[in-house]
Amino acid sequence: NRQRPFTDRLCGRIGGKENVARNRDANINNYVTFANTKKQILWLRKWQGWTWRIILNCLQSFACHKASYSFSSLMARIFIAIRFNDEFKKALVSIQDALKARGVSGNYCPYGNLHMTLVFIGERYDLQKIGKALSEVEFKPFTLTLDRLGSFPTKAGVIWCGTKENEPATTIANLLRERLTAHGVSFSTKAFYPHISLVRHPSQIVTDIDVPAASIKIERVFVMKSERIDGELVYSEMTATE
Repeated sequence: NRQRPFTDRLCGRIGGKENVARNRDANINNYVTFANTKKQILWLRKWQGWTWRIILNCLQSFACHKASYSFSSLMARIFIAIRFNDEFKKALVSIQDALKARGVSGNYCPYGNLHMTLVFIGERYDLQKIGKALSEVEFKPFTLTLDRLGSFPTKAGVIWCGTKENEPATTIANLLRERLTAHGVSFSTKAFYPHISLVRHPSQIVTDIDVPAASIKIERVFVMKSERIDGELVYSEMTATE
């Protein structure tokens, strides 16, 4: 027995040498099959583990992105702007009505949101630093008078109304950027051009509209916030406690 091959001892010697050989080959095949099956099971388990890890990582990434997007959509966007009185805004609305009469559809700026942006700051801000920078910018009151319509050659497109007195607003915008930089406040560095956005994503560009001769006296500028309330975009003045 000690000298018999291992496979012979597994199979026994029932039925003679032929049966021994047959049983030995069958057992070897079963052993090989079992070994291969075990390897396949181990590999399958590893593959399933890797697959689930990938799926879980994707789900976690998606959840984090979704949460980040939802959170950012709730955050206010800050900008410094010139606000208008009712008489001036009514003149701007009359231009919007004329554009609608010409068949221009799009995202029209609501009556209460009409303004002129001087500096766009964004979602990350320090209101105290912005207030300090704003307090260091002094200017004499000036007049804004509506001028012609124009558009920006962007992918989305914007139809805006310009003003005749561009120098005072440009000077204030440059001073604001200088003081914001001095106080470490980040902001959009896009070139400033005085304009009042009337409609975004217009279906067509129409600028040959008669503009009423409306004017307004500008004595101060405002720190504004843009936020969505009940699905509507609302612009309002920031307070010192925010």
